[in-house]
Amino acid sequence: MPDILILAVYPSTRGFGFAIFKGPSRLIDWGIKDVRIEKNVSCLSKIKNLVEFYEPEVVVTEDYAEKRSRRCKRIQVLLRSIAQLAEEKGIINHCVPRTTIRSFYSRFGARTKHERAKLIAEQFPEFELQLPPPRKIWMSEDPRMSIFEAAVPALMYWYGKDGERIA
Repeated sequence: MPDILILAVYPSTRGFGFAIFKGPSRLIDWGIKDVRIEKNVSCLSKIKNLVEFYEPEVVVTEDYAEKRSRRCKRIQVLLRSIAQLAEEKGIINHCVPRTTIRSFYSRFGARTKHERAKLIAEQFPEFELQLPPPRKIWMSEDPRMSIFEAAVPALMYWYGKDGERIA
């Protein structure tokens, strides 16, 4: 399978983070889209713009339908809308369960979000400046973490549960 273009999206309370990859080792673009009003409508509009600009072959998101998913109803609706947008555009929608992500990355010693983000920043130097400091228990999550949370399942698209390249 040739290196395909993937758009990975991670919705958050403040909008969404995204990462665009061409194959498992080439980062094309990344960022945070902040929305304040009509969050789902605004997010979906911005995601649609990314899809139209980059024309990805796959959209990767978290699997909100997984039993252990703790995503709120608004985010679940947004993730469902992203899947519907992908389907309308003829794009593959790939959903990765959080349990699979945790299991996969824990083998590399990355059990927390920050540890996973650090691992990805080591793999992609472009991300180093985006890496937030470790979160203290009383702190809100840094918005930049949504970029890494988008990248995590995107990279798993090319790797099986055992870490071997499958695509």
